[in-house]
Amino acid sequence: MSECTKYQEITASEDRSTKFTAQSTLNQYIPAMDSVKKARLDRKFALALYATGKAFSSFSDPTWAGFFAELGYVIPTRQALAKPLLDSAYNDTKDKVEEITRDSELGLVTDKSTDVSLNRLAN
Repeated sequence: MSECTKYQEITASEDRSTKFTAQSTLNQYIPAMDSVKKARLDRKFALALYATGKAFSSFSDPTWAGFFAELGYVIPTRQALAKPLLDSAYNDTKDKVEEITRDSELGLVTDKSTDVSLNRLAN
């Protein structure tokens, strides 16, 4: 680089005392998230919580919020997870099950009995 005259001209003309005083963060390189992508990520996040049985507040810790903020994502509120996202996941799952079972001869058999304490069990 020291042999390149163009590079020497550019670096000589720049005031480097004010530049690069702090390390830049990744946030400036992460594009703003559009509403369609945010909604898709919210649904995937909610489904992951439901499938793994995690509490809605599992990721509300400031450490998790900071982690997701670095990725440009804000997790849904507990209220959103408890109602609209849960309803959406339920309806999507129900539709998939109905589609699978629509043309099949699937039968569901249950057996009811009681344990030694006379509590009802469904097998």
